[in-house]
Amino acid sequence: MLQAIIPLTTSSAFGQERTTKVISLKLENATVLQALEEINRLSQNNVIFKREEVTREPKRITVDLKDVTVLQAVQECIKGTRLTCTERYGRVAVGPDTEVKSVRISGTVKDQKGAILPGVTVIVKGLAMGTSTDNNGHYSLNLPRVDNLSLLFSFIGMETEEVKYAGKDTINVVMKEVVSELEEVVVNTGYQRIDARKNASAITSIRAEDIITPGLQTIDQMLEGHVPGMIFMQNSGQIGAAPRLRIRGTSTILGSQEPLWVIDGVIQEDPVNVDPENLNDLDFVNLLGNAISGLNPEDIEQIDVLKDAAATAIYGKKAANGVIVITTKAGKQGPPSVMYSVSGSFTQRPRYSDRSVNVMNSKERVAFSRDMIENRLAYPKITSWVGYEAAYRDYIEGQIGYSEYKSLVDKYETMNTDWFDILMQDAFSHKHTLSLSGGSS
Repeated sequence: MLQAIIPLTTSSAFGQERTTKVISLKLENATVLQALEEINRLSQNNVIFKREEVTREPKRITVDLKDVTVLQAVQECIKGTRLTCTERYGRVAVGPDTEVKSVRISGTVKDQKGAILPGVTVIVKGLAMGTSTDNNGHYSLNLPRVDNLSLLFSFIGMETEEVKYAGKDTINVVMKEVVSELEEVVVNTGYQRIDARKNASAITSIRAEDIITPGLQTIDQMLEGHVPGMIFMQNSGQIGAAPRLRIRGTSTILGSQEPLWVIDGVIQEDPVNVDPENLNDLDFVNLLGNAISGLNPEDIEQIDVLKDAAATAIYGKKAANGVIVITTKAGKQGPPSVMYSVSGSFTQRPRYSDRSVNVMNSKERVAFSRDMIENRLAYPKITSWVGYEAAYRDYIEGQIGYSEYKSLVDKYETMNTDWFDILMQDAFSHKHTLSLSGGSS
């Protein structure tokens, strides 16, 4: 029993002697890895560490140590890093510091007048952690110590404040009120601009930027669904057909039902004089467009729709169907500014695989003709036949043999032509607008 204890005591004493060995170390602008390797050289490999763990530490150190133990030398070299060291079996083991360090931050939130603000939301930027102030405007947070720690303070009617943690555990915040001014709302009748509070007419005002929709090219299409009481009618599926707008319903059967368009105080007329007999012929009128069909929506600032009888006091009988007043953009005082906008739309051509397209292929077409012949249905008298019918007639009349007839039928059953692909193609349209504004008084 005594013999078993002697080696253990000898080993322990030997380990204690190694960790208490005194060394001197002088380094300048060295990495932590270089420092540990130098300590190992001086102490005969008394430091244990993993090279990949120490290499990740970017800190550079400068030390000048005299007559210190190996443990003291290691502690000095890893000070301020994410590494830690412990004594194990007569050696110094170095590894990453796995202990989670936390910080407690507290403080009070007030406004500029010194009044406390309860219910202020306090969140940690980048982390799913936060709290809110109590009835006394006080808050507290226990957070892990991380780099670039910032707190965000937000409250209704106040500007959001961001405060970076600079090592102080108490952060008091003064929040500023949000100051915003409402734009003055005015309506434009074409002849004058009236404050909305002094207006007694039925007028709807819309800003063009609120209704501009990608894919729509004209302002009359964009007005759909934005003006109460306005009826939007697309009576034709023809390409380029202009929609019909009705502001005050149908006021006449034979006369014009179109509203009056006014652009910057100038009454607009339709581009083509329409004969009264063709006035309500939709196939004719829809393709002509209206007075503003060529106006770029990007040039419009505001649209005012006059809907009641007060409009006739300004424009007379022309306003019987309502008035649409358009105000275009104008230069504003200030430094030059450039605005660029682009919009595009993609239109896919029809395809035979579409649900709405239900046609026979060549084989089904030949089978349909066979059924007609078997059922002895009468064909119309046509001087020239083509396709399966021509081959069948020539075979019946003995002009061709069966093998040639069979070869022609096999050919016609596989002649599928994609007419959609030949006559149409996918279309991509795009529109670009560039405007320059600015000037002096």
